[in-house]
Amino acid sequence: MAAFHKKRRHMTTVVGAIVVLGIISGLVVFYASDPQARQSHDAMITDSTDSTITATSTTTTAAPTVTAGDPVRSPLSQISTEPKVDPKAIENVAINGTAPVILVLDVAPTGTDAEQAAHVSERLDQVLETLPPGSYSNVRRDLTVQTVPATVTADGLDALAISPLVKSVKASREFSPTAVTDGASPAFTTSSAAATTESGANVAWAAGKKGAGATVAVVDTGVDVSHPFFAGKTVWEGCFASPTVIYSSPCPGGQPMGVNDAPLAGSAAPCPPSRVDCAHGTHVAGIAVGGSGSNAVSGIAPSASLVAINVFSYSGTKISSNDGDLIDALQWLYNKRATFPGLSSVNLSLGDGSLHSGSCDSDPLKPSIDLLAGVGISTVIAAGNESRSTGVSSPACISTAIAVGAIDDLTGQSTYFSNDGPQVDVMAPGLSICSSVPTNSTLGSACSGPTAGTFQSVSGTSMATPAVAGALAVLAGNGVPYSERKSRLQRVAQGSNCVQASAYAIPMLRVDVALGLASALAAPCAPSSPSATLASGSSATVSWLAPIAIGTGTLSSYTATASSGQSCTVSAPSATCTVFGLPAPSSVTFTVKAQSTTGISSASIISNSVSTTQTSAGMVPLSPTRLVDTRSPSNGGTTVDGINLGHGAIGQHQTYDVQIAGRGGLGTAGSVAAVALNVTVVSPTASSYITAFPTGVSLPLASNLNFVAGQTIPNMAIVKVGTGGQISIYNNTGSADVVVDVVGWFPVGSAYTAVNPQRMLDTRASGAPYYGGPTIDGLYQNTGALNAHQTFVLPVTGRGTIPASRVAAVAVNVTIVGPTAGNFVSVFPGDSSFDGTSSVNFGVGQTIANMVITKVSAAGTIAMYNNAGATQIAVDIVGWFPAVSEFHSFAPERFVDTRATGVPSYGGPTIDGQYQAIGPIAPGGHLDVTVVGRGSIPASGAGAVALNVTAVGSTASNYLTVYPFGAVQPTASNLNFVAGQTIANMVIVKIGTGGKITIYNNDGNTPVLVDVVGWFSN
Repeated sequence: MAAFHKKRRHMTTVVGAIVVLGIISGLVVFYASDPQARQSHDAMITDSTDSTITATSTTTTAAPTVTAGDPVRSPLSQISTEPKVDPKAIENVAINGTAPVILVLDVAPTGTDAEQAAHVSERLDQVLETLPPGSYSNVRRDLTVQTVPATVTADGLDALAISPLVKSVKASREFSPTAVTDGASPAFTTSSAAATTESGANVAWAAGKKGAGATVAVVDTGVDVSHPFFAGKTVWEGCFASPTVIYSSPCPGGQPMGVNDAPLAGSAAPCPPSRVDCAHGTHVAGIAVGGSGSNAVSGIAPSASLVAINVFSYSGTKISSNDGDLIDALQWLYNKRATFPGLSSVNLSLGDGSLHSGSCDSDPLKPSIDLLAGVGISTVIAAGNESRSTGVSSPACISTAIAVGAIDDLTGQSTYFSNDGPQVDVMAPGLSICSSVPTNSTLGSACSGPTAGTFQSVSGTSMATPAVAGALAVLAGNGVPYSERKSRLQRVAQGSNCVQASAYAIPMLRVDVALGLASALAAPCAPSSPSATLASGSSATVSWLAPIAIGTGTLSSYTATASSGQSCTVSAPSATCTVFGLPAPSSVTFTVKAQSTTGISSASIISNSVSTTQTSAGMVPLSPTRLVDTRSPSNGGTTVDGINLGHGAIGQHQTYDVQIAGRGGLGTAGSVAAVALNVTVVSPTASSYITAFPTGVSLPLASNLNFVAGQTIPNMAIVKVGTGGQISIYNNTGSADVVVDVVGWFPVGSAYTAVNPQRMLDTRASGAPYYGGPTIDGLYQNTGALNAHQTFVLPVTGRGTIPASRVAAVAVNVTIVGPTAGNFVSVFPGDSSFDGTSSVNFGVGQTIANMVITKVSAAGTIAMYNNAGATQIAVDIVGWFPAVSEFHSFAPERFVDTRATGVPSYGGPTIDGQYQAIGPIAPGGHLDVTVVGRGSIPASGAGAVALNVTAVGSTASNYLTVYPFGAVQPTASNLNFVAGQTIANMVIVKIGTGGKITIYNNDGNTPVLVDVVGWFSN
């Protein structure tokens, strides 16, 4: 005898081409939405038989052979993939003249059970009134779901296709038991004694938890309730197996019961007992509730009661069930639930062999399953035995059911036959399971211990499913609420080796853990299937799958760590992150850990290594993103994630520590070396200065931003990141609100080396009125103000922590103090000369700072040119770039000058004549500037640019925002100024679509200058 799970086809008789194609040709017209098409069809047909002959006799020359289950060989293949009438139903009618179908009525029953049944019955009567006489039969009644089984003819299908009272018509499917062995071809000769030890059921029994007070319904091939395994357990029996074309129903009287009929003793006898495969239900029921729990060969819930239902009929070559019989059986269980005290689970160890890689919630059985779920009864369904790794069969694909796959309980791995897919909820033992069979059955192999002939070993997802149904009964009998039962079944035992039972993260059934008799895993299992790939020359992307079990807590994050120490962390459920700043060239390996609220997993080791090829990028550019705003939301405050919002103004001598890493696109703490920020002070109460520095170090003798009372002013800052991925913001005098926008970051191990601010120059005298301070090494302090048109060359390499060689560029903060004239200072390499660009702009007596990135001369020097008056200058270095890096620096090059030439604007030329003398940016206007392929920036390979942006004499108090072209305009500013003011600020901006950046002017007419000092590689 062939295995249960094999599909068998039986050939129908040859159907005449005239009849078959004639019926189909009439049915195709169902799908015409045009009323004229419908009228034409009605005019053609007066009698269904005559019309089919007339319609096809002139076009058909041969009679095709149509085989049940074969693809439709007709024009129906051209119909929409989701027709109102299932093409399979049309084919079945064409072959057999009538076909069982499921009518999905356009009704949503509500109210009490009786009211719901009345709603469905009323709509069904309305539908049937529209059908031709004799076009339907076997219509099921008294249902509280909108899926109604019936048998229809071609005329019936025709009418249903155009009925507004029917949502769809589905072909009724055939279902087979999901076991894989029988007596003719036993696949296994040993048994695992019901696998109760591996599933922890024996621990539950020892604690007296055997499912007492609960009931399991086994909807199957019938059950031999006289078997000693079920002594005193069977409370009710039912039979809903329809008659077939050849054989009457195996139910008493040859007809199935009605959904409101009283239970009938003996009605669930196997279908018929002479069939070997009809022993299937007896074996399944034994796994769920058989025995007493006194030995290993017992059901999971040996004290639970049994409701046995037969839904399988014999057709001459096989046994099968169908949608209609299952809908009736589930409805009967729902209607009679008060008669079955403690009904907790319904077992369906059957399937149709189809493949579903996702949920199938349009399945006609789902309303019935949902009906039971609504009253706390779980439907447990076998995943199927087609050995698929990407999905399950129907109806296990229904999302509200509990789908069960089969494992080898000795290895904890999926069996060779079990379907595995994302819909599977629990894996349970299903390989060579010993359980009850009727006397003299040859369903499976002889068990090694129990009495031969009444117990045999059978395999399949059919055997795994009742173990879960029994476990649900044990939980219900122990008072576990319905809402918790499924999640409890998915718990993994403490100390488990976290072996993944299938290709998906699906746990193995442990009844003892579900009951709390064994400790559940606290920390999560290690992430599954991790891998790493090279993302760039010095960064790697690590990915993984969720762990098989997350423990008793809530999964919060994952951390990937390189063998060289760098790491990245992402919040769950994200399953990928990039580790930056890897040493290069080098071979690096990785591990991944999962963290939950109750612990951290062991490391999942990635087998492959990643070979880095180059020094890491100097910077990871970002669109401007607000990370800090001390103002309240009601006063305009906002941040990207609501963190560091509304702190309130920073007071005199106060320091505010803020989290930077892990926010707004930055890497996590430990992976970020420094950040490029725009720091803006708003409405200060006194003239003061702000210093941004790494958290955890002493306040440096440096400033990033200088201002007077009431002034709103920004400045660019590159700040080394301190303890925990934080930076600190210090305010010297009065109080001031502070806004911080991030524009990029430098990974640990990157080419850029951030340092704590180190003063390299202070021209001021130490006493009044300037109060100059010491430099890092005592050099270049109290040197005196720079005079008009004077250039000062400052050595920077070999001082403090700056190397004496290998330095290509430095990031410095240049502060102007007490100038005697409105003026500007230009900063450039020490071996270059002033070329007309500016780095800091200021008025008489103003103290102001600006960040500058400048190339260093071969001798390790930078130069400062003062245009007019006498100007005191302080220079603080905050980092440096090596000679070989992905930051490419050069002397400043003017890319934009919107001013007109001549008095009073004095606009000058740009590097290539573009974007010059084009006029100020209008209020609310945008200037899109091409930066690639100009000056020293190549046409390809640049990811971000470093530039100095200057606003000159705007007609209104205003601000500018610089961001990547094509990106959403950020809530950030790069320059803030009052009407008539000339002010500059350093900007690092990611290059946008088409190699452009955008400059937005909020108000007034604003002339703008842009000087580029370098670019970062992609």
